[in-house]
Amino acid sequence: MNPRLSSILLLLSILIPCVTKAQWSTATLSSSRTTLAAGSANNKVIIAGGIGQISIPPGVSDIYNSTANTWTGNNLSVGRTWLSGAGAGDKIAFAGGANDWILSVYDVVDIYNTTTLQWSTSNLTAARSKLAAASTNNQIIFAGGANEGQGIVSNKAEIYNTLTSTWFISTISVARYNLCGAGTDSIAIFAGGEDLSGNVKNTVDIFNSNTYTWSTATLSQARKNSAACAAGGKIFIAGGIDSLGQTSKRIDIYDLSTGLWTIDSLSQARAFLSAAGVGTKAIFAGGANANTSLSYKRVDMYNTITGTWQIDSLTTARAFAAATSVNGKFIIGGGTTLPSTILNSIEMFTVSSVGLEEASTNNAFILSPNPAQQQIKVEIPLFSKSLGAIEIYNILGAIQWTQLGHSGANTIDISSLPNGMYILKYGNTQQRFIKN
Repeated sequence: MNPRLSSILLLLSILIPCVTKAQWSTATLSSSRTTLAAGSANNKVIIAGGIGQISIPPGVSDIYNSTANTWTGNNLSVGRTWLSGAGAGDKIAFAGGANDWILSVYDVVDIYNTTTLQWSTSNLTAARSKLAAASTNNQIIFAGGANEGQGIVSNKAEIYNTLTSTWFISTISVARYNLCGAGTDSIAIFAGGEDLSGNVKNTVDIFNSNTYTWSTATLSQARKNSAACAAGGKIFIAGGIDSLGQTSKRIDIYDLSTGLWTIDSLSQARAFLSAAGVGTKAIFAGGANANTSLSYKRVDMYNTITGTWQIDSLTTARAFAAATSVNGKFIIGGGTTLPSTILNSIEMFTVSSVGLEEASTNNAFILSPNPAQQQIKVEIPLFSKSLGAIEIYNILGAIQWTQLGHSGANTIDISSLPNGMYILKYGNTQQRFIKN
Protein backbone atom coordinates (compact mmCIF):
# COMPACT_ATOMS: atom_id res chain seq x y z
CA MET A 1 0.00 0.00 0.00
CA ASN A 2 1.14 3.51 -0.74
CA PRO A 3 2.80 4.85 2.48
CA ARG A 4 0.98 8.21 2.21
CA LEU A 5 -2.40 6.48 1.76
CA SER A 6 -1.60 4.23 4.69
CA SER A 7 -0.90 7.26 6.90
CA ILE A 8 -4.17 8.92 5.85
CA LEU A 9 -6.19 5.78 6.58
CA LEU A 10 -4.48 5.43 9.94
CA LEU A 11 -5.28 9.04 10.82
CA LEU A 12 -8.92 8.51 9.86
CA SER A 13 -9.11 5.38 12.00
CA ILE A 14 -7.89 7.43 14.97
CA LEU A 15 -10.11 10.44 14.47
CA ILE A 16 -13.39 8.91 13.30
CA PRO A 17 -14.30 7.50 16.74
CA CYS A 18 -14.06 11.03 18.15
CA VAL A 19 -16.19 12.51 15.39
CA THR A 20 -18.98 9.97 15.88
CA LYS A 21 -19.19 10.72 19.60
CA ALA A 22 -18.74 14.48 19.68
CA GLN A 23 -18.87 17.21 17.06
CA TRP A 24 -18.82 20.95 16.47
CA SER A 25 -21.58 22.88 14.73
CA THR A 26 -22.29 26.59 14.27
CA ALA A 27 -25.11 29.12 14.49
CA THR A 28 -25.42 32.91 14.40
CA LEU A 29 -26.47 35.53 16.94
CA SER A 30 -28.95 38.20 15.88
CA SER A 31 -26.15 40.78 16.21
CA SER A 32 -22.42 40.94 16.88
CA ARG A 33 -21.82 41.42 20.62
CA THR A 34 -19.13 41.04 23.25
CA THR A 35 -19.15 41.04 27.09
CA LEU A 36 -22.53 39.32 26.99
CA ALA A 37 -24.02 36.57 29.21
CA ALA A 38 -25.68 33.17 28.86
CA GLY A 39 -27.92 30.89 30.88
CA SER A 40 -29.90 27.69 30.37
CA ALA A 41 -32.91 25.92 31.88
CA ASN A 42 -34.98 22.96 30.73
CA ASN A 43 -34.35 22.72 26.98
CA LYS A 44 -33.67 26.44 26.46
CA VAL A 45 -30.51 28.56 26.20
CA ILE A 46 -30.47 32.35 26.17
CA ILE A 47 -27.50 34.47 25.12
CA ALA A 48 -28.30 38.02 26.14
CA GLY A 49 -26.95 41.55 26.30
CA GLY A 50 -23.49 42.66 25.30
CA ILE A 51 -22.22 45.52 23.21
CA GLY A 52 -21.46 45.83 19.50
CA GLN A 53 -19.45 48.25 17.42
CA ILE A 54 -21.44 51.26 18.61
CA SER A 55 -21.40 52.45 22.21
CA ILE A 56 -25.08 51.77 22.96
CA PRO A 57 -25.70 48.13 23.98
CA PRO A 58 -28.65 46.65 22.07
CA GLY A 59 -31.44 45.24 24.23
CA VAL A 60 -31.41 41.87 22.51
CA SER A 61 -31.36 38.22 23.45
CA ASP A 62 -31.12 35.04 21.40
CA ILE A 63 -33.11 31.99 22.51
CA TYR A 64 -32.13 28.44 21.52
CA ASN A 65 -34.64 25.58 21.69
CA SER A 66 -32.47 22.48 21.90
CA THR A 67 -35.40 20.15 21.23
CA ALA A 68 -36.33 21.84 17.96
CA ASN A 69 -32.74 22.96 17.26
CA THR A 70 -33.99 26.47 16.44
CA TRP A 71 -32.91 30.01 17.36
CA THR A 72 -35.28 32.94 17.83
CA GLY A 73 -34.68 36.56 18.80
CA ASN A 74 -36.14 38.53 21.69
CA ASN A 75 -35.43 41.62 23.79
CA LEU A 76 -34.20 42.52 27.24
CA SER A 77 -35.97 45.31 29.09
CA VAL A 78 -32.73 47.34 29.06
CA GLY A 79 -29.77 46.93 26.73
CA ARG A 80 -26.59 46.46 28.73
CA THR A 81 -23.15 44.91 28.80
CA TRP A 82 -21.06 43.32 31.60
CA LEU A 83 -24.23 41.65 32.92
CA SER A 84 -24.43 38.15 34.40
CA GLY A 85 -26.81 35.26 33.74
CA ALA A 86 -27.76 31.78 34.95
CA GLY A 87 -30.68 29.38 34.90
CA ALA A 88 -32.42 27.18 37.49
CA GLY A 89 -35.73 25.36 37.61
CA ASP A 90 -37.72 26.74 34.68
CA LYS A 91 -36.25 30.28 34.83
CA ILE A 92 -33.27 32.00 33.22
CA ALA A 93 -32.28 35.36 34.71
CA PHE A 94 -29.91 38.17 33.70
CA ALA A 95 -28.90 40.80 36.25
CA GLY A 96 -27.01 44.07 36.42
CA GLY A 97 -24.76 45.42 33.72
CA ALA A 98 -23.73 48.76 32.31
CA ASN A 99 -24.38 51.05 29.38
CA ASP A 100 -21.45 52.21 27.26
CA TRP A 101 -19.07 50.04 29.31
CA ILE A 102 -19.47 51.66 32.79
CA LEU A 103 -21.00 55.13 32.29
CA SER A 104 -24.44 53.98 33.46
CA VAL A 105 -24.91 50.96 35.72
CA TYR A 106 -28.17 49.05 36.18
CA ASP A 107 -29.97 47.10 38.90
CA VAL A 108 -32.50 45.49 36.55
CA VAL A 109 -33.06 41.70 36.42
CA ASP A 110 -34.71 40.18 33.34
CA ILE A 111 -36.30 36.78 34.04
CA TYR A 112 -37.44 34.36 31.32
CA ASN A 113 -39.94 31.61 32.15
CA THR A 114 -39.14 28.62 29.93
CA THR A 115 -42.59 27.13 30.62
CA THR A 116 -44.76 30.14 29.76
CA LEU A 117 -42.18 31.66 27.37
CA GLN A 118 -42.78 35.03 29.05
CA TRP A 119 -40.37 37.67 30.38
CA SER A 120 -40.70 39.55 33.67
CA THR A 121 -38.44 41.98 35.50
CA SER A 122 -37.16 42.50 39.01
CA ASN A 123 -34.38 44.52 40.63
CA LEU A 124 -31.18 44.03 42.57
CA THR A 125 -30.80 46.05 45.78
CA ALA A 126 -28.14 48.16 44.07
CA ALA A 127 -26.90 48.77 40.53
CA ARG A 128 -23.73 46.94 39.61
CA SER A 129 -21.88 45.33 36.72
CA LYS A 130 -19.11 42.72 36.39
CA LEU A 131 -20.89 40.54 38.94
CA ALA A 132 -21.04 36.72 38.96
CA ALA A 133 -23.99 34.34 38.73
CA ALA A 134 -24.45 30.71 39.77
CA SER A 135 -27.42 28.40 40.20
CA THR A 136 -28.13 25.73 42.80
CA ASN A 137 -31.25 23.88 43.91
CA ASN A 138 -33.81 26.01 42.02
CA GLN A 139 -32.05 29.20 43.07
CA ILE A 140 -30.06 31.74 41.07
CA ILE A 141 -27.46 33.78 42.97
CA PHE A 142 -25.94 37.07 41.83
CA ALA A 143 -22.85 37.98 43.84
CA GLY A 144 -20.38 40.84 43.98
CA GLY A 145 -20.01 43.42 41.23
CA ALA A 146 -19.19 47.11 41.17
CA ASN A 147 -20.46 50.55 40.28
CA GLU A 148 -17.08 51.85 39.18
CA GLY A 149 -18.33 55.32 38.33
CA GLN A 150 -19.44 55.82 41.92
CA GLY A 151 -16.44 54.02 43.42
CA ILE A 152 -18.58 51.25 44.94
CA VAL A 153 -17.77 47.52 45.03
CA SER A 154 -20.39 45.13 46.40
CA ASN A 155 -20.42 42.24 48.85
CA LYS A 156 -24.09 41.49 48.18
CA ALA A 157 -25.28 38.00 47.25
CA GLU A 158 -28.88 38.21 46.08
CA ILE A 159 -30.64 34.86 45.81
CA TYR A 160 -33.67 34.43 43.54
CA ASN A 161 -35.91 31.43 44.28
CA THR A 162 -37.29 30.31 40.94
CA LEU A 163 -40.12 28.32 42.56
CA THR A 164 -41.54 31.14 44.69
CA SER A 165 -40.24 34.13 42.65
CA THR A 166 -38.89 35.64 45.89
CA TRP A 167 -35.52 37.12 46.84
CA PHE A 168 -33.26 36.45 49.80
CA ILE A 169 -30.51 38.99 50.46
CA SER A 170 -27.19 37.74 51.78
CA THR A 171 -23.51 38.69 51.60
CA ILE A 172 -20.21 37.22 50.51
CA SER A 173 -17.18 37.53 52.78
CA VAL A 174 -15.23 40.03 50.66
CA ALA A 175 -16.59 42.76 48.40
CA ARG A 176 -15.21 42.30 44.90
CA TYR A 177 -15.96 42.31 41.19
CA ASN A 178 -14.60 40.45 38.13
CA LEU A 179 -15.17 37.25 40.12
CA CYS A 180 -16.60 34.00 38.74
CA GLY A 181 -19.29 31.62 39.90
CA ALA A 182 -20.62 28.10 39.34
CA GLY A 183 -23.06 25.81 41.08
CA THR A 184 -24.37 22.25 41.48
CA ASP A 185 -27.53 20.77 43.00
CA SER A 186 -26.53 21.81 46.53
CA ILE A 187 -23.49 24.12 46.34
CA ALA A 188 -22.66 27.41 44.63
CA ILE A 189 -19.15 28.85 44.62
CA PHE A 190 -17.92 32.40 43.96
CA ALA A 191 -14.17 32.74 43.53
CA GLY A 192 -11.45 35.30 42.97
CA GLY A 193 -12.02 38.84 41.74
CA GLU A 194 -10.56 42.22 42.66
CA ASP A 195 -11.36 45.38 44.59
CA LEU A 196 -11.39 48.91 43.17
CA SER A 197 -7.72 49.37 44.10
CA GLY A 198 -6.80 46.47 41.82
CA ASN A 199 -5.98 44.04 44.63
CA VAL A 200 -6.58 40.55 43.22
CA LYS A 201 -8.36 38.16 45.58
CA ASN A 202 -7.94 34.48 46.41
CA THR A 203 -11.22 34.33 48.33
CA VAL A 204 -13.78 31.59 47.71
CA ASP A 205 -17.32 31.87 49.11
CA ILE A 206 -19.28 28.61 49.24
CA PHE A 207 -23.08 28.66 49.58
CA ASN A 208 -24.95 25.56 50.76
CA SER A 209 -28.46 25.84 49.32
CA ASN A 210 -29.83 23.13 51.62
CA THR A 211 -28.91 24.98 54.81
CA TYR A 212 -28.67 28.55 53.46
CA THR A 213 -25.24 28.87 55.06
CA TRP A 214 -21.94 30.22 53.79
CA SER A 215 -18.37 29.02 54.30
CA THR A 216 -15.08 30.19 52.82
CA ALA A 217 -11.98 28.71 51.24
CA THR A 218 -8.87 30.00 49.50
CA LEU A 219 -7.71 29.61 45.91
CA SER A 220 -4.20 28.27 45.44
CA GLN A 221 -3.50 31.42 43.43
CA ALA A 222 -5.28 34.78 43.60
CA ARG A 223 -6.95 35.50 40.26
CA LYS A 224 -9.51 37.72 38.56
CA ASN A 225 -11.36 37.31 35.26
CA SER A 226 -11.33 33.52 35.62
CA ALA A 227 -14.01 31.09 34.41
CA ALA A 228 -15.91 28.59 36.54
CA CYS A 229 -18.10 25.58 35.82
CA ALA A 230 -19.40 22.41 37.46
CA ALA A 231 -19.21 18.85 36.12
CA GLY A 232 -19.14 15.35 37.55
CA GLY A 233 -19.52 16.40 41.18
CA LYS A 234 -16.70 18.94 40.96
CA ILE A 235 -16.46 22.71 40.58
CA PHE A 236 -13.58 24.17 38.53
CA ILE A 237 -12.09 27.68 38.68
CA ALA A 238 -9.78 28.10 35.69
CA GLY A 239 -7.36 30.66 34.29
CA GLY A 240 -7.54 34.38 34.91
CA ILE A 241 -5.08 37.15 35.71
CA ASP A 242 -2.92 36.80 38.82
CA SER A 243 -1.73 39.43 41.27
CA LEU A 244 1.32 40.14 39.07
CA GLY A 245 -0.89 40.98 36.10
CA GLN A 246 -0.02 37.78 34.24
CA THR A 247 -2.39 35.23 32.75
CA SER A 248 -2.62 31.94 34.61
CA LYS A 249 -2.97 28.25 33.68
CA ARG A 250 -4.09 27.33 37.18
CA ILE A 251 -7.26 25.36 37.82
CA ASP A 252 -8.58 24.96 41.37
CA ILE A 253 -10.95 21.99 41.68
CA TYR A 254 -13.42 21.50 44.53
CA ASP A 255 -14.69 17.96 45.05
CA LEU A 256 -18.19 18.07 46.53
CA SER A 257 -18.07 14.48 47.78
CA THR A 258 -14.93 14.99 49.87
CA GLY A 259 -14.86 18.75 50.40
CA LEU A 260 -11.22 18.71 49.27
CA TRP A 261 -9.38 20.99 46.83
CA THR A 262 -6.87 19.93 44.18
CA ILE A 263 -5.09 21.84 41.42
CA ASP A 264 -4.56 21.24 37.72
CA SER A 265 -3.55 23.28 34.68
CA LEU A 266 -5.00 24.54 31.44
CA SER A 267 -2.93 23.77 28.35
CA GLN A 268 -2.58 27.51 27.72
CA ALA A 269 -2.54 30.41 30.17
CA ARG A 270 -5.39 32.81 29.50
CA ALA A 271 -8.04 35.08 31.00
CA PHE A 272 -11.49 36.23 29.85
CA LEU A 273 -12.24 32.64 28.83
CA SER A 274 -15.63 30.90 28.95
CA ALA A 275 -16.61 27.65 30.64
CA ALA A 276 -19.51 25.25 31.11
CA GLY A 277 -20.05 21.71 32.30
CA VAL A 278 -21.65 19.13 30.00
CA GLY A 279 -22.51 16.01 31.97
CA THR A 280 -19.18 14.61 33.14
CA LYS A 281 -17.11 17.02 31.02
CA ALA A 282 -15.77 20.43 32.07
CA ILE A 283 -15.04 22.59 29.03
CA PHE A 284 -12.94 25.78 28.93
CA ALA A 285 -12.87 27.70 25.65
CA GLY A 286 -11.25 30.78 24.17
CA GLY A 287 -9.76 33.58 26.21
CA ALA A 288 -7.14 36.27 25.83
CA ASN A 289 -3.80 37.49 27.09
CA ALA A 290 -3.59 39.88 30.02
CA ASN A 291 -3.48 43.11 28.02
CA THR A 292 -6.35 41.97 25.73
CA SER A 293 -4.31 42.34 22.55
CA LEU A 294 -4.65 38.69 21.48
CA SER A 295 -7.47 36.15 21.71
CA TYR A 296 -7.24 32.36 21.53
CA LYS A 297 -9.00 29.38 19.90
CA ARG A 298 -7.88 26.88 22.52
CA VAL A 299 -10.41 24.49 24.10
CA ASP A 300 -9.55 22.30 27.10
CA MET A 301 -11.96 19.46 27.97
CA TYR A 302 -11.68 17.48 31.20
CA ASN A 303 -13.32 14.06 31.59
CA THR A 304 -14.25 13.70 35.28
CA ILE A 305 -14.69 9.93 34.94
CA THR A 306 -11.25 9.12 33.54
CA GLY A 307 -9.43 12.17 34.90
CA THR A 308 -8.07 12.91 31.43
CA TRP A 309 -7.77 16.03 29.27
CA GLN A 310 -8.54 16.54 25.61
CA ILE A 311 -7.35 19.59 23.70
CA ASP A 312 -9.45 21.01 20.87
CA SER A 313 -9.88 24.28 19.01
CA LEU A 314 -12.62 26.77 18.24
CA THR A 315 -13.10 27.81 14.64
CA THR A 316 -12.75 31.45 15.66
CA ALA A 317 -10.51 32.88 18.37
CA ARG A 318 -12.68 34.68 20.93
CA ALA A 319 -12.59 36.27 24.37
CA PHE A 320 -15.34 37.92 26.46
CA ALA A 321 -17.80 35.40 25.01
CA ALA A 322 -20.77 33.77 26.76
CA ALA A 323 -21.01 30.02 27.35
CA THR A 324 -23.49 27.57 28.81
CA SER A 325 -24.73 24.03 28.17
CA VAL A 326 -27.99 22.23 27.45
CA ASN A 327 -28.87 18.59 26.70
CA GLY A 328 -25.32 17.44 25.99
CA LYS A 329 -24.25 20.58 24.14
CA PHE A 330 -21.59 23.12 25.07
CA ILE A 331 -22.54 26.47 23.53
CA ILE A 332 -20.27 29.51 23.23
CA GLY A 333 -21.36 32.67 21.43
CA GLY A 334 -20.26 36.19 20.64
CA GLY A 335 -17.19 37.77 22.12
CA THR A 336 -14.34 39.41 20.30
CA THR A 337 -11.42 38.34 18.16
CA LEU A 338 -8.89 40.77 19.50
CA PRO A 339 -7.90 43.46 18.98
CA SER A 340 -11.19 44.71 17.51
CA THR A 341 -13.47 42.24 15.70
CA ILE A 342 -16.77 41.68 17.51
CA LEU A 343 -18.43 38.37 16.70
CA ASN A 344 -21.94 37.14 16.00
CA SER A 345 -20.96 33.49 15.62
CA ILE A 346 -21.95 30.63 17.89
CA GLU A 347 -20.02 27.37 18.19
CA MET A 348 -21.63 24.25 19.69
CA PHE A 349 -19.86 21.08 20.81
CA THR A 350 -22.17 18.07 21.14
CA VAL A 351 -21.19 15.21 23.43
CA SER A 352 -22.99 11.92 22.90
CA SER A 353 -24.78 10.62 25.98
CA VAL A 354 -23.38 7.17 25.31
CA GLY A 355 -20.15 5.81 23.94
CA LEU A 356 -17.48 8.27 24.97
CA GLU A 357 -17.24 7.55 28.70
CA GLU A 358 -18.33 3.92 28.35
CA ALA A 359 -15.67 3.15 25.79
CA SER A 360 -12.96 5.02 27.62
CA THR A 361 -13.42 3.08 30.86
CA ASN A 362 -12.51 -0.21 29.15
CA ASN A 363 -8.91 0.81 28.49
CA ALA A 364 -8.79 4.24 30.12
CA PHE A 365 -5.47 5.89 30.85
CA ILE A 366 -4.30 9.08 32.48
CA LEU A 367 -1.74 11.21 30.63
CA SER A 368 0.26 13.88 32.44
CA PRO A 369 1.53 16.54 32.27
CA ASN A 370 -0.16 18.22 29.35
CA PRO A 371 1.46 20.27 27.86
CA ALA A 372 4.83 18.56 28.43
CA GLN A 373 8.45 19.29 27.61
CA GLN A 374 10.69 16.29 28.33
CA GLN A 375 8.55 13.37 29.48
CA ILE A 376 4.95 12.27 29.74
CA LYS A 377 3.55 9.64 32.07
CA VAL A 378 0.81 7.28 30.96
CA GLU A 379 -1.02 5.62 33.86
CA ILE A 380 -2.76 2.40 32.80
CA PRO A 381 -5.17 1.06 35.44
CA LEU A 382 -5.07 -2.50 36.72
CA PHE A 383 -8.60 -3.16 35.42
CA SER A 384 -7.58 -2.53 31.81
CA LYS A 385 -9.03 -5.41 29.76
CA SER A 386 -5.94 -5.88 27.62
CA LEU A 387 -2.40 -4.61 27.45
CA GLY A 388 -1.49 -3.35 24.02
CA ALA A 389 0.81 -0.84 22.40
CA ILE A 390 1.06 2.79 23.43
CA GLU A 391 1.41 4.78 20.21
CA ILE A 392 2.13 8.45 19.51
CA TYR A 393 1.11 10.00 16.19
CA ASN A 394 1.61 13.47 14.83
CA ILE A 395 -1.42 15.36 13.52
CA LEU A 396 -0.74 14.04 9.99
CA GLY A 397 -1.18 10.47 11.21
CA ALA A 398 2.49 9.47 11.08
CA ILE A 399 3.56 7.26 13.98
CA GLN A 400 6.32 8.83 16.08
CA TRP A 401 6.76 6.34 18.90
CA THR A 402 5.43 2.97 20.03
CA GLN A 403 5.98 0.62 22.97
CA LEU A 404 4.03 -2.14 24.70
CA GLY A 405 2.18 -0.67 27.65
CA HIS A 406 2.00 -2.19 31.12
CA SER A 407 -0.27 -1.64 34.11
CA GLY A 408 0.78 1.29 36.25
CA ALA A 409 3.03 4.15 35.22
CA ASN A 410 4.59 4.19 31.74
CA THR A 411 7.18 6.97 31.36
CA ILE A 412 7.82 8.17 27.81
CA ASP A 413 10.71 10.40 26.74
CA ILE A 414 9.39 12.97 24.26
CA SER A 415 12.38 15.32 24.34
CA SER A 416 13.33 14.45 20.75
CA LEU A 417 9.87 15.23 19.34
CA PRO A 418 9.40 18.62 17.65
CA ASN A 419 7.12 21.04 19.46
CA GLY A 420 3.49 20.68 18.47
CA MET A 421 0.30 18.67 18.99
CA TYR A 422 0.31 14.86 19.12
CA ILE A 423 -2.19 12.04 19.57
CA LEU A 424 -1.39 9.30 22.08
CA LYS A 425 -3.41 6.13 21.47
CA TYR A 426 -3.83 3.14 23.76
CA GLY A 427 -6.48 0.48 23.24
CA ASN A 428 -9.69 2.13 22.05
CA THR A 429 -8.94 5.53 23.57
CA GLN A 430 -6.73 8.43 22.61
CA GLN A 431 -5.80 11.85 23.92
CA ARG A 432 -4.19 14.85 22.37
CA PHE A 433 -1.22 16.44 24.07
CA ILE A 434 1.11 19.31 23.36
CA LYS A 435 4.91 19.14 23.35
CA ASN A 436 6.43 22.56 24.02
